[in-house]
Formats: sequence, structure tokens, C-alpha cells
Amino acid sequence: MALMIKDPMDLSKPPWKVILIPNYIAQDGSKQTAFIFKFHHAMADGFNMTRLFFQCLEPAPRWPSSSSNKSVPAAKSRPGVLSLVGNFLSATIKILLCPQDPASSLKATTTIETGPVNSSWCLCEDISVTELKKAAKASGSTINDAILAALAGALRRVHEDKASGTNPQDVQAVIWVSLRHPKEMFEPVSTKVPISMDNANLGCVYVKLPLATDNVKKRLSEMSSRIRPLTQSVEPLVANRLLCFLGTLPAALLTKVWSVLAFKATISMSNICGPQDPTCNFGGVVNLKQIVFFTPPTGTLGIFCNIITMADRPTIAITADARLIEKEHLHKVVHEYFPQELQAIISCSSKNK
Repeated sequence: MALMIKDPMDLSKPPWKVILIPNYIAQDGSKQTAFIFKFHHAMADGFNMTRLFFQCLEPAPRWPSSSSNKSVPAAKSRPGVLSLVGNFLSATIKILLCPQDPASSLKATTTIETGPVNSSWCLCEDISVTELKKAAKASGSTINDAILAALAGALRRVHEDKASGTNPQDVQAVIWVSLRHPKEMFEPVSTKVPISMDNANLGCVYVKLPLATDNVKKRLSEMSSRIRPLTQSVEPLVANRLLCFLGTLPAALLTKVWSVLAFKATISMSNICGPQDPTCNFGGVVNLKQIVFFTPPTGTLGIFCNIITMADRPTIAITADARLIEKEHLHKVVHEYFPQELQAIISCSSKNK
């Protein structure tokens, strides 16, 4: 899988390919059939490609009821023009002047373009997303805060394994978000809600993961305090506009600017809500057991993490620069550290009752 992720697309051919793998040995040891759909990011972002994939599922995936039943917040007065301009400029300055993470046990000093990649994924079967959401809410946090805090805890343990006796520093994460409401991902493709095969609605935010915090409860609280200001921020929109602008630059200049802006972080992160029906079929004939997303590392951004929730269970997939995390170590991070950190958050909530 790692070799397939790293292998560049042949741009003389269509920007996608499908590979069928019969007799695939699943996580539970059973033989199944798997297929890999590999596509170039220029073709679409994860939001649009996931929505396209959902069109092939039966029954049609539904937006989680726990999300659709949320009360609608009271309408707020619209900010004035000066306030909007100020917010936009503030977000622009933050993105452009955000310092680059220094080289560390989790970030290389040179690019990975010709280096090997490791990958691993795990369905966290013992973790209920519903229970995790309740635990996060009890702490005044969200499930996204909990997932990021658990990821920070897992990465902290990686640092401790590699550089025992030294305290880890917080690391920058670039978190990819869609400017469209996530509920639209579950809407059928129609003239009212069309599908756009591009990256026009892709944005991102920079946030520090609290690796330096060694307590589970404090780490969740710290993560929540860092994410909360971003929920109403224009930063994703600003990032989107900057990405669109960069696309107009000559290739030589684009490469230099992109290397400065894109590689500030140590880790790239995305989180998608998938089908919640445990008996989902692909094309109406194939029982779909699991969906996994992988993204190849690039430049000095050597760790890419993708999480999808399906049937109330989270699945984590990580690709990493092999110079940073060895194959066996990455397997341990995905199969042990991350699930254990999620369970620790749930346990903390139970103890506080």
C-alpha cells in the first residue's frame, strides 16, 4: 500500500485508477475483496470525492441524527465592513507569517520526494463515537477536539519512544476543511446541490497540537481552547482564496511560494463523517465493510492523518515519511497509541461522573 501511495500518477493517462484486490486479509483475519481508488488531488478534494462515492451506496448515507437535531443558534447581527476587512487581514497575516515548525523527531529537514513512505490503518472497533462524543461534551469540548487531542497524545508517545528523556514541543497541524456544510456531503447530486469535481471549496486552518501537555484531561481542554476561536474564523476562506491565487502564478514561482506556505506544519489532518448504517452496500450488490483514506506525504510535511467515522466506529489511516516513523512503530501508533488515547478520554469522563 505504501508503495502504491507514493507512486506518482502518470499524467499522460486519466488522473485516476481502480485496483481490485481479491482475497484481501482483513483486520479480523477474514478473507475479503478490497478495491483501491487512487486519484490525483487536482481532480477533486476529499469532500467532493467522498460525496461522489456516497452516490454508489445503498441505503443512501444519511447525515447523523445527532448532528441534524442540534438546536439552531440565535441569529447574530452581521459584522460591519470594517470588522470583516479586519478579520480577513488578521487571518491573512496569520497564515503568511505563521512560523515554520523546526526540525524534530516528527519533522525532517529535507523533502521526502524521493524517499520511502510507510502507511498503516486501523478500525478502532472498541471505540464508540457516540460515547466519545458524550465524553467530549461532558468536558465542554467537541468530538473533533477529542480526536485531535488523542492524535496529539499518540504523537507525544512517538516522541517519547524516539527521544526519551526530552520533553516534546507542541507541533503545528494543518487541518483541511470544506467551505461547504458537511451535511451537503450526504445530499444526492442534483441541480439544487450539484457536485463540483475540483478543489474550489477547500480551505484549511493552522493549529498547534498540545504535545507538551502530558495529562489527558488537560490536553483535551487545551485542544478545545485552541480550536474554539477557529470555528467562527474566516481563516479557512482566506486560505481558500490564497490557494486560488497561487494557482494563477507561473510554475517556477508557485513552487517556491508553495514550499514556504505548505510545509510550515509537521502534520496534515482531515476528518470525515462516513455512512452510519452498518449494512451499507456498494452498487447495491457488495457489502461495504470499511472505508479508508490515505494521502501521501510531501515536502517536509511528513505525516498525513485521515480519519473517517463509519457505523459509529472511527478509522484512522496515517502515511509517514519512513525516516520519521518506521513501519513497525507506525503500526503501533495506529493500532495501540491512538485507540488508547481515545479510550483514556472516555475513561476520564466516566471517572468524573
